[in-house]
Amino acid sequence: MEHSNEDTLANEAALRFCGSADYRLEVCGGGTNNTTRHLAYAGQAYMLRLYNTHEEWEKAAFEHQLLIALRRLMPGLPFGIPQPEMGAAGVGLIRLENGKLAAMFRYLDGAAPDFGLPAQAEAFGRAAGQLSGALEQVEQQEAGLDLPAYPPYYALAAAHPSCPLYEVLRFCWEPSDEFAGCMEALDVLGRQLEKVIPVLDKLALLPHQLIHGDLNASNALVTPSGEIAALLDFEFVTRDLKAMEPSVCLWGLLPEAGADEQAEARAWVSLEAFWRGFIEVRPLSAAECRVIPELMQLRSLDVFLHFLGRYRDGVDDASMLLRQIPDTAARLGQVEKHGERLLVLLEGQ
Repeated sequence: MEHSNEDTLANEAALRFCGSADYRLEVCGGGTNNTTRHLAYAGQAYMLRLYNTHEEWEKAAFEHQLLIALRRLMPGLPFGIPQPEMGAAGVGLIRLENGKLAAMFRYLDGAAPDFGLPAQAEAFGRAAGQLSGALEQVEQQEAGLDLPAYPPYYALAAAHPSCPLYEVLRFCWEPSDEFAGCMEALDVLGRQLEKVIPVLDKLALLPHQLIHGDLNASNALVTPSGEIAALLDFEFVTRDLKAMEPSVCLWGLLPEAGADEQAEARAWVSLEAFWRGFIEVRPLSAAECRVIPELMQLRSLDVFLHFLGRYRDGVDDASMLLRQIPDTAARLGQVEKHGERLLVLLEGQ
């Protein structure tokens, strides 16, 4: 039976971590940034991760350092977080023969959430707020914590080494034939990028702390009762605006572009429930609340730059970027469409 390259790499990593071939790997659902496998060994369940976005040791090492500190300093968190496991490798992070990084984490139980259910959305808000508070305390208490390798969202010029902003704008205004069908969406992205660049310095003056930076339904698990069982994937943790954490979450909860009136109303109920849960445990200042719509726009632009960078680096072929361009442009439009209603909600905390 022919194995894919991902299977070969996963088996190389599993053998290193387990120390023998007496293990079982199973394909599981994962995000677009990494390859993940269920790993069963010696009566224990683990998650194996192969890092696809980068091969930079310091980025993954910071994630592991933070997770260990978070577990040690914040043992009372009401949800699980990933914990690196060393196994036979003796270290929690290894480099494979082809240069890729791999890690093994203890398996966390739970089901995929449905944030269309207001109760789950509110639980997600509370958990996001609790994590925000915990990350702030870890930053204050862990004197030896390294500096995060990822830049804050507002540092767009440093968002991806393969995406200097002048080249991104040129890509938006003068796309190659391969992306000519996305001209309208690219125009939206280019105009928003030009609009946001002058306000980045103003955003940088707001309160900062460590943030997860990528909290969404794909990075959460729920219990049978709908509470948050675990928050996952701390790969992109960085020091950023405190208000950026809920902004990323709200961005993911916006009504879909083109949704009918009933679907839009349901999305707003969940969005409001999330915000209620978040501010219950993590209030923000009026100044922070006012910029959240701008930060949601920034999230769209950062996602676009992330996938443009993956395409330029050869990590993805054009098909992934062709999907992301209209999606991020549509989300920009949704933030603009719902901007006034968002501000009423946010400033009414």
